[in-house]
Amino acid sequence: MKMIAMSLHRPALPPSLLAHIQRRQMLERALRANLPGELATHVFLLNVRAGSLVLACDTQALITPLRFHAPALLEAARGLLGKEAPVRVAWRTLAIPPAKAFPRHPQRPSPACADAVEQAARCIADEKLGDALRGLARGMRGDK
Repeated sequence: MKMIAMSLHRPALPPSLLAHIQRRQMLERALRANLPGELATHVFLLNVRAGSLVLACDTQALITPLRFHAPALLEAARGLLGKEAPVRVAWRTLAIPPAKAFPRHPQRPSPACADAVEQAARCIADEKLGDALRGLARGMRGDK
């Protein structure tokens, strides 16, 4: 019975850390609520420090239009942070790595497919085309 009770016990975050996380989440939601929908999805809260609200955007080209919303963002932060409210907005661009290409897995055609190409080569009157089809059939089988 004691083992079951131990396995159900989850370590808890310290209350101060949990409160900090919740405060940051509330601030980020409030900031996004003060932006148009097409811009809000690109904005992320990085930090609030030394009078600056440090925000990130995943698209460099959107930072200029976002700068025009700085007064509304600062007002939203002031509403939540009170006396600790920032007085300026600093923008950073998130470096998002390019998507990884899927590994290529060459697929070999079935032997029946290669046989069909070879049979078609035998039926072709054009000698060059027949040779090309036979070469294709060899390649399909993995012959050199």
